[in-house]
Amino acid sequence: MKIIRHPYFLLFLILCVAFIIRTINLKDIILFAYDQARDAQRVYNMVYKGDIKIVGPETDIQGIFNGPLLYYMLAPVYFFSNFDPNAAALLFVCINVATILLVFWASKIVFNKSSIALIASLFWAFSFEQGFFSRYISNASPMSTTTTIFFIGLALFFLKKKQWGLPLSAIGMALSIHCNFYFIYLFLFYPICFILFKGKPKIKTIALTIIAFMVLLSPWIITELRWKFVGTRSLFAYFIHQGTSVSATNFLSFLLSIFSRYYDRISQGIYFSFIPHKLLGFSVMAMLLIYSIVKKRSSTTLFLLLWTLNTLPLFAFKSGVHSVEVINGSVFVPLTIIMAFGISELAKIKVQKIPIFSAICILGIVSYGFISFVKNNFTTHSIHTGEPSLLVNAKKVIDYTYKNADKKDFGICSISEPLFMNTVWSFLYTTYGKQKYGYLPYWTGQKQTLNDSFIPYAKKKYKTKFIIQEPMFGIPLWVLRSVYYVEDGQNTFVEKKEFGSYAVQQRFFVKENGGNLSNYSKNLTNSIMEDLSKIPQLSCDNIYE
Repeated sequence: MKIIRHPYFLLFLILCVAFIIRTINLKDIILFAYDQARDAQRVYNMVYKGDIKIVGPETDIQGIFNGPLLYYMLAPVYFFSNFDPNAAALLFVCINVATILLVFWASKIVFNKSSIALIASLFWAFSFEQGFFSRYISNASPMSTTTTIFFIGLALFFLKKKQWGLPLSAIGMALSIHCNFYFIYLFLFYPICFILFKGKPKIKTIALTIIAFMVLLSPWIITELRWKFVGTRSLFAYFIHQGTSVSATNFLSFLLSIFSRYYDRISQGIYFSFIPHKLLGFSVMAMLLIYSIVKKRSSTTLFLLLWTLNTLPLFAFKSGVHSVEVINGSVFVPLTIIMAFGISELAKIKVQKIPIFSAICILGIVSYGFISFVKNNFTTHSIHTGEPSLLVNAKKVIDYTYKNADKKDFGICSISEPLFMNTVWSFLYTTYGKQKYGYLPYWTGQKQTLNDSFIPYAKKKYKTKFIIQEPMFGIPLWVLRSVYYVEDGQNTFVEKKEFGSYAVQQRFFVKENGGNLSNYSKNLTNSIMEDLSKIPQLSCDNIYE
């Protein structure tokens, strides 16, 4: 009985529950769009072509790249799984579940109570938002893990006076920058913490911290030296542009916009994990944070405040990262700890020696998370902005094309996001289609320049061709109209099938210009021709010598 009530045994049970929740209905029910295929294809080239990477995925700032850590994490997983994306998703599930250990540790450092640490761990296990991150094959997926290592390191050094905390923070920060370059702003917390908490590092500690930075950030150092500081110049240009745009803005409106965007992102994280109302959830969290600061009046609660507000400066800049869920990566752990603290305080209010109110709150939050999983059939893609590009549906598209081709050569083309990129189909036809059906189709779309095409280019017209339409999020309707207009003039429409958010058309080639454009009015034709004159690449009928 004593073992069952031990905090570490309870923590083990929480880890098991979290893993089970995140792996139910996992197979093929994962997002697999351009970013996932691009990264998988680059790992494929690393493994089979020796194409070693010193930079990672692109950012939304031209000339700035994330770190290559993602590729080296995925390489052994993809290699041993025969490049199955489900194995990659399982890797990130394990990382997300293991983060519960960091949540427990961080809670103990801040409040020194196992009860708070266990409640926070339980909330993380049942968080619907963390369920989303756990299956997300992306450099952004481990951000909560790496940033928590950073802040734990800072807390150990500045609050607990542990010298090894400083190099640990350096490791956490460097890994965070690998996940997303915008985490370079975490450097700001070193001078802030030295001013507020008066840390005194030894020479050995400083040396280890610098070595950790230099080793883990070496890909950027090599890149900058090799390409004449292209990243530094790009970053400098970005900040100059930001400064110009800010100075032209009413300062009060600018500040309000920062807090408005911060509220929007934070409240969404609270909504998907704790309280199903954004304003109420944000208000409760703010009150709990203020209460913890007023009640304890200690350096630990001041540190928790800094951690909770750590993303606030980012909203002063224009960036695509503001509009996506990953911005909450470094904030979700302190939010979870604050909520756990608030509920532990409620435990002081007892009815007949039973902490009934805190028990109701814990049960309510856990039930809310579990019901969210159940309602979505233990999938989490409903959080994702845009229509989900699920692997299961992409595989159905591929199966459909092979079965309708009847073991004969055929052509494929895709209307994709980004436009003209065949990366998703290049990877999946190679690693799934070829393995299952024994041969590859031929690509009739545009020549690939940014990424390799694993699918061979068409050298002739094929009797059967398929046009794959990816989920329409980000694809203009006029692009769809123009592609189908060109096709209708060249080939005969057979049928259209839909698989989730994907659609695929089967076409037959009979003779040159053997299609039918009689359904297009003169005005519509003129409009389409105008679009085609601007972007002539909107054709799925290309032949390559």
